[in-house]
Amino acid sequence: MKVKAKVYVREEPTLSVDLMDPYGNTLGTVLVRKPQSLRVLINGKEVGASDLHRDEKITVWVPQSMFDAPPATAGD
Repeated sequence: MKVKAKVYVREEPTLSVDLMDPYGNTLGTVLVRKPQSLRVLINGKEVGASDLHRDEKITVWVPQSMFDAPPATAGD
């Protein structure tokens, strides 16, 4: 899934980003523990997380598996 985000804090070896809704409102903050694996687009070009700066707007791809939850059982 493609998500718009804004860099909140970049302190090696982590990166915090605010996930944004289509209106620019913050939906929540996500901590990325291995930002070197993060795919980032700035102005249509892929860059590394070490090139990011605070308040920079980015587009990230989030694997669907991060949102998949196991089905609830009858007792839940």
